[in-house]
Amino acid sequence: MLKSREVRRGTLRAANTVPDPKVEMRPARPGCSVGFLPPAGGFPEVGTFGALVRRGNAFFILSNNHVLADENNLRPPAPIFQPSILDDRDFGNHQIASLFSFATLLRGGPNRVDCAIAHVPNPNLVSNSILRIGPPSGTVAPSVDMPVHKFGRSSGYTVGSISTFGVNARMEYDTDIFLFINQIIIRSATSAPFPEKGDSGALVVERATRRAVGLLIGRGSDGMSGVANPINEVLQSLRVNSGLSRQRRDGTPGPRAFSPHS
Repeated sequence: MLKSREVRRGTLRAANTVPDPKVEMRPARPGCSVGFLPPAGGFPEVGTFGALVRRGNAFFILSNNHVLADENNLRPPAPIFQPSILDDRDFGNHQIASLFSFATLLRGGPNRVDCAIAHVPNPNLVSNSILRIGPPSGTVAPSVDMPVHKFGRSSGYTVGSISTFGVNARMEYDTDIFLFINQIIIRSATSAPFPEKGDSGALVVERATRRAVGLLIGRGSDGMSGVANPINEVLQSLRVNSGLSRQRRDGTPGPRAFSPHS
C-alpha cells in the first residue's frame, strides 16, 4: 500500500477537493493535525494548526497550550509533529516545528488564553492558507451574531455565529478544570457541533472578511457550541505579529502571518 505522502504526490485532485487534515501535508496548512510527543508515561494530544504567525524574522505555528505544550508539561524545544502521532504512529520524519513558548495555564485561574507557538525552522514547509477558507486578512473584535467559520482537524469545515462574548467558561482538560474569563461562544449554524475533539487550536474567522476573531479552545457544555479566546489577546500574550506576504514559484501561498488590528 502506498503511503499517504506518495498518494498525494502522484494523484491528480479535483480543484475543490480539500486535503485530508489527518495526514502529512507539505506545505502544512492551518486546519491540519498537529501534536507533541508526550513524556514517558504521558498521553499524546491531537489538535489543530491554527495559524501561521511571526516574531521578527521567525515563523511559528499557533495553536493551544494543551495541543503544543501538554498543559504546561513540555519545555522548549520539544518537537511538534504534523500530523499528530495519534494520526500517524510512524512519526519519525514528521517533525515540522519545535515548541517555542506558551501562555501558562493557571490551576484555579483565572485564565484568559490557552495558546502556544512552535518555531518552524524552514518556512517553506508551511502555508498561511487555512484549508477551504484561505489566508486570514487580519483580526477583528467579536460581535453578537457575527457569522464565522473554521476548519479543524476532526470536524473539518463548520459554520456558526457568535452568540455571546466576554463570558466565563470552565473547561475540562486532562489535568484539571480550568477557568477562562472573557471568552467567545460560537453557536453552530447546523445540526452538527461547531467543534469536535481534536479541533482545538483552530482559528475562528469572520466569514465575510476572513478576519480572525478567536482561537478555539474546546466545546461548550451543551456539546454543540465552541469556546474561543479573543485572537488579539492571544497574539498579544505571545508577542507575535505580522509577516511578509510571499508566493512560491509554483503559485501556492507562501509563509505569511497576520497582525492584530480591530
